[in-house]
Amino acid sequence: GALLTFAKKAGANKSRNWIIGGTVAGLLTSVIVGSIVVIWLSAAAFGQNNTLINGWAGVIASAMMLYVSYWLHSNSDIAKWNQYIANKSKQAITNGRMVSFAFIAYLAIVREGMETVIFLIGMAGRMSAGQMTVGIVAGFGVLALIAFLMIKVGVRLPLKPFFIISSAIVFYLCFKFMGSGIHSLQLAGVIPSTVNDHLPSINAFSIFPSWYSTLPQAIFLVAAIFVVFYKQFRGKHI
Repeated sequence: GALLTFAKKAGANKSRNWIIGGTVAGLLTSVIVGSIVVIWLSAAAFGQNNTLINGWAGVIASAMMLYVSYWLHSNSDIAKWNQYIANKSKQAITNGRMVSFAFIAYLAIVREGMETVIFLIGMAGRMSAGQMTVGIVAGFGVLALIAFLMIKVGVRLPLKPFFIISSAIVFYLCFKFMGSGIHSLQLAGVIPSTVNDHLPSINAFSIFPSWYSTLPQAIFLVAAIFVVFYKQFRGKHI
């Protein structure tokens, strides 16, 4: 959306098809990689051991989403991203390289696509196919509406609240997946199933009475609090 808007304002009409082509190529790459990962997780690596698949998928997805949550929080001010896109677009127009627009669009889509692959794998074993499908369709609907408003109407959307809320949701899932992932690995016998009676058990947050799952979650929580306060402190002194 940012690329198309910039190209339109700059009068670079020829770049439109290159941007759309790069976007489609990025989507296809993401779908292909997602399919390969699904096949690998379900067959080649773990066979029919769903508990083991859910465990490793949850831990991997949690680690990836920790980064996504940090990225969303760090970029709640969208100005940096728009400036990056603008600089790259100006270089492409100046050099007359329309293929550069396709490359920028491709990288943007693939970057998010790879994270989405990991994100959905972590969720796949924890909800029904119908629930996941509804969520995906709803997400595409929201994105389509935002893209329409940005490109056709030229509306400046308040993206900062969107980034902050998204960051909080992703961190919640990151926290939850780490707990449930390690718990699944305990059920699969990969990690000892040691229980501590002094620890709480809260299903909504996948908190289980075991230090093996609770300790990583506690580290994630402390790290998140540190980042939030550090960003606020740094912002006041810039």
